[in-house]
Amino acid sequence: MAASVWLSHSRGRAWDCTQCREKRGLRALRGNCGGPFKQGLPMAQRDEHGLYVPGYRVAPDCGESFSDQKIRSCPVAGANKMASIISAYHRHNEGLFKLDQSYPRPSCAIIEAVDVLHSNRSEAQYRAQERAMKEAQHG
Repeated sequence: MAASVWLSHSRGRAWDCTQCREKRGLRALRGNCGGPFKQGLPMAQRDEHGLYVPGYRVAPDCGESFSDQKIRSCPVAGANKMASIISAYHRHNEGLFKLDQSYPRPSCAIIEAVDVLHSNRSEAQYRAQERAMKEAQHG
């Protein structure tokens, strides 16, 4: 499900569109913005369902549960499909709009997507605070 895509903000090994623009041929191996991964993609593994990249490789600053995920197409393309829901969620969190203004009669999928976004955002904030405390202790 696209809603479960979590992208790292660390700019470390996280995936983004500039990588495909800078490395000739990478976009085609990543499925051209949403298609299945192709043979030869760095870090790709194969199982009975085809090629995948382990979740922790896509979002290195992710929580433990994300490491079990198998990403089978570009997560940036998946996040782009969710852009309107993500924008509505951020506007709601910033107090600009209530979610029912954007989605007066939300479907179960919208409710689940917002729940996943909120959960992942909370986890990411917790990890960032934890990392800051560790860095402060080890100065």
